[in-house]
Amino acid sequence: MKKIKLIGLLMILASSLMFIQCTSDPIEGPQGLAGIDGVDGVDGVDGTATCVSCHNESHRAPIKVSFPLSKHSKANTRTGSCAACHSQEGYFAQLEGTFNAANYPSGTILTKKTCTTCHNKHSTFDFENDGFDYALRSFGPVALTQMPGVTIDFDNTSNMCVQCHQPRDPEPTFDAGGLTLTVTSSNKGMGPHYGVNSTFMKGIQGYAITGDVAIPGTSANPHLAASCTKCHMGEPNTNSQEGFGYDENGSHTFNPTLNACITCHPGLTTFDRNGFQTEILALEDQLKELMFAKNMAVMGSRNPELITGQVLPKAYVEIFWNYASVTSDHSVGIHNPPYFEALLKNSIQKLNSLPAIP
Repeated sequence: MKKIKLIGLLMILASSLMFIQCTSDPIEGPQGLAGIDGVDGVDGVDGTATCVSCHNESHRAPIKVSFPLSKHSKANTRTGSCAACHSQEGYFAQLEGTFNAANYPSGTILTKKTCTTCHNKHSTFDFENDGFDYALRSFGPVALTQMPGVTIDFDNTSNMCVQCHQPRDPEPTFDAGGLTLTVTSSNKGMGPHYGVNSTFMKGIQGYAITGDVAIPGTSANPHLAASCTKCHMGEPNTNSQEGFGYDENGSHTFNPTLNACITCHPGLTTFDRNGFQTEILALEDQLKELMFAKNMAVMGSRNPELITGQVLPKAYVEIFWNYASVTSDHSVGIHNPPYFEALLKNSIQKLNSLPAIP
């Protein structure tokens, strides 16, 4: 019995020594030979590569040269309601929805438009999936200030342009009953102001006067698939377009470039394609002279004006509004060819059927 107990104690002692050996730190031997180097990994993407593609001197140089040639760069600041587009401070307030003309009284010193008027900071750096945002301040659809309930969305960077290139004056306010307009010194020069480009692109600015030419729908414009930036900020060309073009064009001059046109019209050497702009100018002149002959308008200091004191039937007012809208666009028909043609031809046809104002 004692032998059995002794054997058991010896086994416990042996086990204890084994556990002690397993949990003790080994004694390090001499260092072995160095192993073979592993295969190098793939280099990561340079963190600034995307930035440098735009933020470099070769990209900025044409912008620095072209922007001073644009009307946007001129020191033509305006106060009052005009400050919303004719000053940097007013434009920022308009984007924020806080613009109030009373905050910009006559005599206020305002800042002209600069790079930072349109550009601020990137809204995304995932350009591969989100597209380039060009650090623009505004991308979303634009609710028109003078056309309640109407929103324009070009679904691209052109929405930035719509902020200012929209009608700035409301449609005429007719007399009670809506059939006549009493002409006063404040409404004799009525018109949408020089900002109807976006509405003409959509075909919604003028009065749809019935005539031989069908008024095209809002999606009928063949140039709607283009964009403000593609046509006005494309690669510059060096051709002078016989009075219809610009020697300085494209990039940040914001003048249209033929290089944008030839993507759809190969070989084009003038904006006056097939004499269309010549035709539009002739129609504008024809309508203007007809308004004079019908004794409904006279030549003002710069543009035709209605005659103060007259009470004009609505049809005459709609014709005058169409003339003012077409001539305020300044594209000579390019922004929406079928719409321009329909407004002018139907207005001429209608006015020819009306008697002269006594």
